[in-house]
Amino acid sequence: MSLDIGSWLLYLYSAILFRHHDSNSFAVMMHMRTTVTLDNDVENLLRKAMRERDESFKEVLNQAIRDGLRGASSRKAAAYRPMVFDMGKPLVDLTKALSLAQDFEDQEALSKHRRRG
Repeated sequence: MSLDIGSWLLYLYSAILFRHHDSNSFAVMMHMRTTVTLDNDVENLLRKAMRERDESFKEVLNQAIRDGLRGASSRKAAAYRPMVFDMGKPLVDLTKALSLAQDFEDQEALSKHRRRG
C-alpha cells in the first residue's frame, strides 16, 4: 500500500493523538475516557457539588481533579468570618493573663502529682 505524504502525516498524527492512555506515547490527548472506581464518600461529595453548582458529573469531576492537582481551588472561596460574641467585662485582671494561666497549670500539675504519690 502506498500513501502520499499528506495521507501518511494524517495517519501518523491520528495514531499518536488517539493512542490509549496506558501507552507510552508523549502525545497530548484532547479527550480521554477511562473507568475510575470512586469511594462512596467521594461520590457523595461530587453529587452534592453537582446539585449546588447545577453542573454535570463530568464538569464537577474534572474541576475537582484540576483543583486537586493544582493544590488549590481555582474558584474563589468564601471569606472566613469568625463568630464574635460580646462576653462583657472580664471578672479578673487580664493584664497578667499569661501569668494567671501558668498559675492554674502549676496548680493542676501539683494536684496530679499528689494524687499519684
